Amino acid sequence: MQTARLARENIAGVSAIAPKIHQRSARASLDAESRRWVERLRVGHPCHEQAVGSLHRVLRRVAVHELARRRHQLLSVKGPEFDDLAQQAADDALVSVLDKLEEFRG
Repeated sequence: MQTARLARENIAGVSAIAPKIHQRSARASLDAESRRWVERLRVGHPCHEQAVGSLHRVLRRVAVHELARRRHQLLSVKGPEFDDLAQQAADDALVSVLDKLEEFRG
C-alpha cells in the first residue's frame, strides 16, 4: 500500500512539473528571431503593441495570398468581401497565436 501511494504521489509530482520543463526546453530550442517575436508579443513588453501590429500585417498578407490562391473556390467572394474575409482570417489567426504564445516551439 505504501509503495502504491508513493508511486501515485511521484506520478502526480511529475505531471505537475512536466509542462514547465517542456516550456523551458521549447523556449531554449527557439532560434533568435523566434525568441524575439515571442518576447515582444508578451503582454507587458515595451514593444508589445508594435509587435502585435507587425504580426497582424504578416498574417493579413498571408491570408490575402492564400485567398487569392484559392480564388477558383471563392468565385462569389469579390472586392470588399474578399478584403473583409482576409481581415477576419488575420484577426482570428492573431488571436490564436497570442492565445498559444507560451506553447510556441518554433
